[in-house]
Amino acid sequence: MSPQLGQGINLALVDTATLAKCLETDSLQDGLVRYPAGRKSTLDFINSRLGGARSFSNRAIHFLGMLRDVAFPIAMKMPWARKQMTATMAGPKTGIFTERN
Repeated sequence: MSPQLGQGINLALVDTATLAKCLETDSLQDGLVRYPAGRKSTLDFINSRLGGARSFSNRAIHFLGMLRDVAFPIAMKMPWARKQMTATMAGPKTGIFTERN
């Protein structure tokens, strides 16, 4: 997992919570089988977002870095955009318009 914006530790915490939830109701063997399915949609979404995020961090593409530096502070002041960015970093986002509960 890319260390982009500390996403790895966020995902590790959600991984732990998801695994614990799987093991609450299932045997160890069944919980371990069910666990990957519980994380797939979130991990697919994060991986798809990280590809684009790497472009904004690439020093060879200076313009994208400048765009990021201007756009992110503005977006963080917009309630909807801030909520979406926070949900992506915290782990519940499973798609552009979807979240897990």
